[in-house]
Amino acid sequence: MARKPTPTGPHPDFPLAHPGKILADDIAATGESKSALAERLGISWRALYDLIEGKSAITAPMALRLERSFGASAEFWLGLQSQYDLWKARKELKIAR
Repeated sequence: MARKPTPTGPHPDFPLAHPGKILADDIAATGESKSALAERLGISWRALYDLIEGKSAITAPMALRLERSFGASAEFWLGLQSQYDLWKARKELKIAR
């Protein structure tokens, strides 16, 4: 008989911040304007705001840009996005623990 896998990570009933929220906190800590950061990242200010507001996800190219700008690895940023995506899917699918 196959065993039911045990989900890991945050429980779907507890809120998990979108990685854009963490990015927003990092931006605030630097004191750099969002428009200046967007220019430095090579993206539009709208793309940055969409990420910060949780309307878009951190992609591999964006993770590499963030790695270059903030020093945290691309794997870190993609890991945050992956955890958030799984948490959101579990919540939407109401997968019980």
